[in-house]
Amino acid sequence: MPDDAGAQTRTQILLDVEQIQAVIPHRAPFLLIDRIVELDPGKRCVGEKDVRLSRDDFLRGHFPDYAVMPGVLIVEALAQTGAVLVMYDQGDLVPRAQRQGARAGAGRHDAGVRGGPHLCARQGRL
Repeated sequence: MPDDAGAQTRTQILLDVEQIQAVIPHRAPFLLIDRIVELDPGKRCVGEKDVRLSRDDFLRGHFPDYAVMPGVLIVEALAQTGAVLVMYDQGDLVPRAQRQGARAGAGRHDAGVRGGPHLCARQGRL
């Protein structure tokens, strides 16, 4: 099984975990993005999650002999990145009463996410 040694970090973090939590209501263990590394309000957002065997229990329980992040959690990470895109407006947080609902369109993930790398979730506005 891969370990934490391969985890990569980015030097430019636009939003950290605390700032993400100010925008969307998710909290650990259900917050599935660690940072936002690109944000073009209303157009594009890129979020990342470090996938680690030491902290992510789902890796040990989902195919234990070949630890992999469940696809439904990858889709949820994409949805949370999209929620940051929708709910973040020109550097100002949109009041909860004014937030729009969002829907998931057709999406896909091509490869399994194993412990070690980070998941990069890219979202754009249709």
